Amino acid sequence: MAFSQPKKTGISALLIGLVISLALGLAAAHADNLAIFADSLASQWADWSWDTGADFANVSPVHVGTYSIAVTYNAGWAGFYLHANASVDLNGYQALSFWIHGGAAGTQQILLVANGNSANTSTVMVQANTWNQVTVPFSSLGSPSSLSDIYWQNNTSVAQGVFY
Repeated sequence: MAFSQPKKTGISALLIGLVISLALGLAAAHADNLAIFADSLASQWADWSWDTGADFANVSPVHVGTYSIAVTYNAGWAGFYLHANASVDLNGYQALSFWIHGGAAGTQQILLVANGNSANTSTVMVQANTWNQVTVPFSSLGSPSSLSDIYWQNNTSVAQGVFY
């Protein structure tokens, strides 16, 4: 797959029901988006989550395709963490975009963190029973030149309900 610099606008991530297009649901829908999850986790990515249950073959709800990721924080400050075995060069990419569904409860309090940079995070707003697309400019995450780690962290001291 060839990538042209001008078209590299986003990485998508279909997360937990999220359609991660680094696709962790990354930015605009261009042919040059990179997918992290599209019915399965891309081969260069691994689940390094802590205190979190992650079902990568969840069948409902699903935004696109056959599967979504069901994420459940089992403790306070838990994290759904995806690690790339080889860093992704972000030259030409502008944002990370993904779809998220809050399950029956919604209102989960989540922080998005790239490469462990806790000084530059983005709050993720989650609504019950509906899919919402989230697009986070890399400038909001500290303008990293590459991406090897991304996590959605429970921003509370207690467990939270499932989200997709």
